[in-house]
Amino acid sequence: MPKPFQKKIFLLCSFVFLFSILLITPINEGYTAEDGSSFANAMTRTPGNYIEEIPAGKSEIYYKVYCLLDANFSVNISFNSSKYNLSLFLYSSINNLSDSSDTFGNDYQNCSIKCNLTGYYLIKINTIYILGCEFDLNISLVGGYEYPILLIPGFEFVSIISALLIIICVFFLFKRIKVLKNIRSPLSFN
Repeated sequence: MPKPFQKKIFLLCSFVFLFSILLITPINEGYTAEDGSSFANAMTRTPGNYIEEIPAGKSEIYYKVYCLLDANFSVNISFNSSKYNLSLFLYSSINNLSDSSDTFGNDYQNCSIKCNLTGYYLIKINTIYILGCEFDLNISLVGGYEYPILLIPGFEFVSIISALLIIICVFFLFKRIKVLKNIRSPLSFN
């Protein structure tokens, strides 16, 4: 192999090696704060009972629950209806409105659906009362719940490709080092 071509291969392998290492490092930008301010920042919840509140100055709060295909998913909220009224909305894993409850004057709202896909289902609770309000949140899943494996979408593919590129580049780099060791100096007498 001609020397200029070997240098190009060496530089290319070095670049690919470094780029592959960067690809498999965690991406901090990929994770958002779960403050419940929007669908994108919905707070993760598991089945159970919670005492929650919509902060003062906000009129809505968002939650997400991971559920498996064919699970029965229900959400109940209870609150003091003499102080404020809350509305409850359930969205499917593809963000379609699946059920809602907005009965004025009740101390509770209730929604339930059968999960038609595996994934995160979203809960939206809103009010017209913006001075803050407290409520009890009850989430139940029957027939399918597990803790999700949190992955960056496509991360498995990137990891496999990066690992292959790293192996190939390390092979070429070691071959290059071996070639350099075998080259004798013009000043050597052996």
